[in-house]
Amino acid sequence: MTANDMAEIWRRDEALDRVGGDETLLQELCQIFLAGYPTLIGKLRVAVMAGDTLGVQQAARSLKGELGYLSAM
Repeated sequence: MTANDMAEIWRRDEALDRVGGDETLLQELCQIFLAGYPTLIGKLRVAVMAGDTLGVQQAARSLKGELGYLSAM
């Protein structure tokens, strides 16, 4: 993955702007996301396997929201 590819996936400058330029806060938010995303992926996987449409929607929305807050695609 090139730097350009990464820039298209994660708009770090935008994420930093969201937290008022606070680098430490951004790092903490990233750590929180990295700690929690396996649970969201697990919930999504279980819902898909069970054919649980509502569960898929809820897990996907949660994941999308967290990624959006971090300005990630």
